[in-house]
Amino acid sequence: MISENQYELFLQNVLEQIDCDWVIIGGSLLALLKATNRSTTDIDICSLDELTNERRLHLMNIAQKSGLPIEAINPAADFFLRQISDWKKSLVLFKVGLKGSLYRPSLELYFKLKLKRCSESDIQDCISFLNWHRDNSLNYNKTNLLAILESYDQVKVGQLRFYILNF
Repeated sequence: MISENQYELFLQNVLEQIDCDWVIIGGSLLALLKATNRSTTDIDICSLDELTNERRLHLMNIAQKSGLPIEAINPAADFFLRQISDWKKSLVLFKVGLKGSLYRPSLELYFKLKLKRCSESDIQDCISFLNWHRDNSLNYNKTNLLAILESYDQVKVGQLRFYILNF
């Protein structure tokens, strides 16, 4: 499992050493926000531009220097993110570093990312991120969230729909 200190050290070094902007998604984001107790073994980080081999190798070197295995960098995150049209319009600035900035997805984008697989843990992650928004008094549009759910298996998203409507 990746500790809070490892996340922080890794991200600080990425933002200070690589001339690029990034987005962090998935369970990694929830761990950084302390929005869940679920731990994770990887870091879902994506370049806002193309992730070149040079950047990928630099990420792996930084991971290793931060005490993480290089396998902790999850290349699948980039695949899922880029399948969503206009995803860059749904980013929120999270941290600013010397050479780059780190963004997080909006609640709506997070739902779209997580509901592609729609596993039980994905649904729980959506609920955790929704709770984080509520706990931090961040605005979101229930109607938009419910509209996103319409595209997915209604049995699988039933718990999330109930949660949006009732809490």
